[in-house]
Amino acid sequence: AAAAAAAALVNISVDAAAARQAVEAGLVETAAAHILSDDADVSERCAMLLANLTNPQHAGSKGTSRLIGSAHLSSVLSAFDSDASSHVSFLLGALTHVLSSDEGRAAILTHPSAARLLARLCSLLAPRSPHMQAAAMAVRNLGFAARPGAAGQAALVSLVCADGAD
Repeated sequence: AAAAAAAALVNISVDAAAARQAVEAGLVETAAAHILSDDADVSERCAMLLANLTNPQHAGSKGTSRLIGSAHLSSVLSAFDSDASSHVSFLLGALTHVLSSDEGRAAILTHPSAARLLARLCSLLAPRSPHMQAAAMAVRNLGFAARPGAAGQAALVSLVCADGAD
């Protein structure tokens, strides 16, 4: 029943007005809380829901802000450790949306799992990876933190440069 309910929410959240209402109702936090569910269908649908609710074209910036502020952000980032390809593609969508803002880049780059996440993104850039294009979009958005004065610039430099030099 939970997977079917989550699937219905995914379909409903494609509509921009419904996505904004879902964000206001706390569904970003709910989806993030269940991203590591033992039920693979629930986990996948929650990843899909996060991709929809963090899409600035659907929910404005509130969806990404709610995910960044969620107590379950660590769970969402640790879900990238899984090799479940259906999950990763939707998680990359949500991450790309989060990384489209200075606030999102700063939050991700200063997160304790930032180095592991960056390594995972790089591994997904492999030529035969089915996620290469989506990972490249996330890395592209992450790269905006490198511009002078950008939020997260120091964190990005320290993650990318082994000696911390710029």
